[in-house]
Amino acid sequence: MSAVPGVPEPAGPVRRRPITPRIDRDRYAPYYLTVIANAISSSASQVYLREFGIGVNDWRVVSHLGMDPGCTAQVLSNVLRVDKSVVSRSVKTLVDRGLVAVETTPGFRRLYLTGRGAQLHKDMVPVALQRERLLLAGLDTDEVEQLLGLLRRLHANLPALVAYDPRRPAEGRDGDPDPAGERHAGSLSPAR
Repeated sequence: MSAVPGVPEPAGPVRRRPITPRIDRDRYAPYYLTVIANAISSSASQVYLREFGIGVNDWRVVSHLGMDPGCTAQVLSNVLRVDKSVVSRSVKTLVDRGLVAVETTPGFRRLYLTGRGAQLHKDMVPVALQRERLLLAGLDTDEVEQLLGLLRRLHANLPALVAYDPRRPAEGRDGDPDPAGERHAGSLSPAR
């Protein structure tokens, strides 16, 4: 019987000590990338909703349409690496608010910023750039370029990451098996 009514008993003994192997968060790149991305997104959403009345996903669509007018929702989904349903909801919201227009051509629905959408983009860019400056504070110009270069290299690895299937043997970028992750073995904490 559970000590708390309505809460089932655990299915086995409770582990009260860290288990091994385990990931060393201080040396695990996905931890930092995830935490940083979550903080960027959640704080951007708060600022953008408060100041401009749109969420972070809507801003991503507006921002991309400012660079690539006439693209499709599928292109947005691919570039932004979000599910097409997320893009579709944002596009619907932006169309309903008169910020984006849809032009239907045979086989395509092309998306464009309206005049109001372009003005919103113009108003939001300085805020987005200031947020980037705050994120990069303490890095000099060379370090920023180095960071961007490293991020581009990580970005280039995304197809392999997305295609990864743990049921198949792992292979490195050049076809060499790296099943133990020996190229970056520092992510595992030593057994204690």
